[in-house]
Amino acid sequence: MTDRPAFGPMADEPMAGRPVAAGEQTVGEGETVDERRSPSVLGFGVLLVLMAATFGVVMNLRETYELATWVEAAFLIAIGVGVAHLGLSVVWWIYPPDKEDNDAVEAAFATVAAIFALLFGFVIVVVWEGYSETQTAVSREADAIAELTQMSHGFGADTRNRVEAGAATYLERVVEEEWPKLDSGDKSAKAERALTELWSVYTEMSVKDRANPLYGQSVSRLNELGDARRARLDAAAGSDVPALLWVMLCVGAALTVFVAYLYRVSSMILQRILITLMAGVMVFALFLIAALDRPFDERLQIGPENLQTVQRALR
Repeated sequence: MTDRPAFGPMADEPMAGRPVAAGEQTVGEGETVDERRSPSVLGFGVLLVLMAATFGVVMNLRETYELATWVEAAFLIAIGVGVAHLGLSVVWWIYPPDKEDNDAVEAAFATVAAIFALLFGFVIVVVWEGYSETQTAVSREADAIAELTQMSHGFGADTRNRVEAGAATYLERVVEEEWPKLDSGDKSAKAERALTELWSVYTEMSVKDRANPLYGQSVSRLNELGDARRARLDAAAGSDVPALLWVMLCVGAALTVFVAYLYRVSSMILQRILITLMAGVMVFALFLIAALDRPFDERLQIGPENLQTVQRALR
């Protein structure tokens, strides 16, 4: 048997009958290349493109058809899970996972998942607090105008009639004209004028009526009404989640799922189940943040029921 030289031209030639190692492919005579290709750019880019396209399709459907909140959520989760599985197939085609890489992938996944779990939790708490504060503002607005009309009975008949008429006009303008505009951040100029007319009832009162103990309390209720209205309009016009943070949330969700692609388990079915659960939770979290961040959107809309109750009492 002839010994293979350690150095020289013969050193690089494969021995006859030597099996090709896993992950290697022969190219020409005596050359090998690694089949595995880095997924860091292509795989992640494909996943982001698919997610963006999916979001565009769903938003188009939402504008065309009036979907119930739970239907829209289920639809988004189903599409998100489908995109995640498609991304898994693409990444595995580009970079077949190897169990030898599991230790490194596990460390990276733990870091990424922990960071974005904290971020998602923080954002959900912030938007939930904003949603609750908006509900409180609507309740304060209804309470203020109800108390204002009740205290008007302590004045003369003319003042009482003007206050009740002004309150009824304000409620009508807010409920019927302003509320449908809140989702787009607009307000009703007629509702603004109705509030100004309510103020004029008290600013035009005689000195005798201003000596009434209920005058100061009524003015306080008017101030509360104006403050609650401004808080409601501010919540409709603004967002608790800046655009840059939205980008970070979406990229973080995609990155977390992407890192999970690289973790190899013994069963393909188990891997896909894990990806399904992870993608479903990520999509639902993003949907919940979007719904709570827009309190007058159709998803989890804060309605004018409190104001309508006062409106019915004045009829």
